[in-house]
Amino acid sequence: MDTPMKDQGTKEYDPKEPNPEKPNPAQPAQSEDGGQTFPLIERPDHAYDFRSDECTVPTMNMIEAIKSAELGDDPLRGDHTTHDFQTWMASITGKEAALFVVSHKIANKLAIALLKEVTAPMAAIVDDRSSLVKQTPNLAGTFQGAEVHAVKPLNRHHLTLDDIKDALANINETKAILICLQNTLMGTMMPLDDQQRIYEWAKKEEPPAFVHLDGETLWEAIAAGSGTLEEFCKYADTVSLCLTKGVCAPAGSVLVGGELKEECETNVLWLRLTESEKQIFLTLVDRYALKVMKGDLTGRIVLHAQICPDAVARMKAVMNDFFKK
Repeated sequence: MDTPMKDQGTKEYDPKEPNPEKPNPAQPAQSEDGGQTFPLIERPDHAYDFRSDECTVPTMNMIEAIKSAELGDDPLRGDHTTHDFQTWMASITGKEAALFVVSHKIANKLAIALLKEVTAPMAAIVDDRSSLVKQTPNLAGTFQGAEVHAVKPLNRHHLTLDDIKDALANINETKAILICLQNTLMGTMMPLDDQQRIYEWAKKEEPPAFVHLDGETLWEAIAAGSGTLEEFCKYADTVSLCLTKGVCAPAGSVLVGGELKEECETNVLWLRLTESEKQIFLTLVDRYALKVMKGDLTGRIVLHAQICPDAVARMKAVMNDFFKK
C-alpha cells in the first residue's frame, strides 16, 4: 500500500513538543519579569477562559440530570421533567407561570410577541446598548413590527424613569408602550430602586405600559447583592433568564410572567364548552370519525399542513350539527 505524501511545508505534530500557540501545561508559568512562578495547570481550558460567560461547560450533576430526564411529549403533558422545572422556576421568581425555551433570543422574542398580541399597535423603549439592539440583525422582526425607540441613558449607565418619560415625547399617544430593560448590561447593574420606579410608573399610565426585563445575566446582579431574584421579577411583567450564562447549563432560557388568559396560537381554534357541551361535541366528532383532544383540552382544534379537505368537510359538519343543538 502506498504511503500518502506529507506536506513538505508542514511540520508533523509531535505531542511531546509544546504547542507554540498554547502554554504548555506541563511546565510552570512564569511572570514576564522572571519573578513569580505559577503552579502547574491541570484544569480544563474553560477554567482559564476570560472571553465571555458563555465559555462554560455543564457540570457533572447537569450531565447526570440530562441522562435521567424524561422524554415525553410536552404539549401532551408527558415531559414531567420540564413541567416540574417550569413550576419550580415560577415559584422561585414569584410569577404565575414559566416556560423553558432552547435559547435566550427565543425567550425575548416570545415575551415581546405575547405582549404585542394584546397591545397592538405598540411602541418599544429600549436601551441603545442592549442585546436586543446590538445583537439583533432584524430589529423589526424581533420587536414584531413595533415602533422601536433606542434610548441613550443620560447617566451613561442605565435607563431611568426620566429617560423613559423623555422618549415618550416622540411616541404617538394612541400606541401601547413596552419598556425593555436589561440587567446586567455591559457589566453594569441597574439598581433595583430604579427598576421599581419605572414599573410602578408604568402601571399608573392609561393604558398601563408593559415592562420586560432581559435578565440574560441577572444572576450576576443577584450574586452581587443588588436584589433577590423574586424582587427583580416583581417589578416586571415578563423576565427572560438565561441558563447558559452564569449557571453553566448547556442550553436554554426561561421566560417567566403571568399565565396566559387567552390562547395566542394562530392555527388553533378553541371552543369554550361546558361539561355537557363537551360530551355533545365528542359524540359528534366520533360520529364523523375525527380525532380531537379530550379531557381538559376538549374543544381545542389544531389545524396543520397535512389536514386533508375531507377532514375539513367533516369538521364543518360537526360544527353545523353542534351549533344546531
